[in-house]
Amino acid sequence: MRSVATIALGLLLASGARAAATAPEPGVDLDVTLDPGAARVGGHARLRVFNDGTVSLAELPLWLYPNHLATRSSALGDVNYHWLYPGWFSPAGIEIRNVRADGAAASFELEDTPSGARTIARVSLPAPLPPGQAITIDVDFETRLPRRFGAFGCDGLRCRLMGGFYPMPARLGAAGFDLKAPP
Repeated sequence: MRSVATIALGLLLASGARAAATAPEPGVDLDVTLDPGAARVGGHARLRVFNDGTVSLAELPLWLYPNHLATRSSALGDVNYHWLYPGWFSPAGIEIRNVRADGAAASFELEDTPSGARTIARVSLPAPLPPGQAITIDVDFETRLPRRFGAFGCDGLRCRLMGGFYPMPARLGAAGFDLKAPP
């Protein structure tokens, strides 16, 4: 015979599992084409962003990491330059277009950050996103990959795409987006 505590615990776990199953979850779906010969990757990103903070969000900042590598960093010296760039500096870059928020056309503005020019795209949401809710952002992008060693770039037909070759949502904390945190 089951005790009342065991039955109550079972009901609590079942209701928690049901609530977790219905809660919106973040996600990323990518449909991309990589052309190593042209050092380009482009396509479509569908980003499911869940507001687990405590404030409503009127906009969604997206990191555009390749733009961080659009100009030669002053931190590159005589030694570390050649560990990353074989021969000459090769800039990266990303362009976005056709931005949609839950299916509706969404405007965006590019913004400079300490990481570089045009490294954030602020997407205006059609309505504030309350805590506990999710929104789907669709965006087309075209990324120019640098001729570069390391975690991001191509060396011949070998390409490494770590670091964010597509637009990525900024880190969301309890008080909103933390744009000081790296992508």
